[in-house]
Amino acid sequence: MGSTPIFEPLNELKDLSFAELTIAQIKKDFARISLDFNFEKDKKKELKNQLITEIEKTISNLTSIELQQFIYLIDLKETDFHSASHHENFLEILSEKILYREAYKVFLRKYYSL
Repeated sequence: MGSTPIFEPLNELKDLSFAELTIAQIKKDFARISLDFNFEKDKKKELKNQLITEIEKTISNLTSIELQQFIYLIDLKETDFHSASHHENFLEILSEKILYREAYKVFLRKYYSL
């Protein structure tokens, strides 16, 4: 098998089955730290923005230690966490990075299971 194809989360999330797998992955990882990720898609809004908003709501209730543990659990790069922490809208930026990480896990699983 050659090199891994380019991951484009916005294109991937347009695929309904990929989006559902990504949402399931997010729910699974939040469940690992005993949090519910209650997500109901609104067909009138862009999925990416809805997911970012819901992730942001969910992580806003975590203590800093719980957040660090979650970041470790999902294997988000430390540099991604630190770059987000320097922004005024830290939780929104971090939520986007979490979404991309979770979607990338699904993407890799899909690609390498072929």
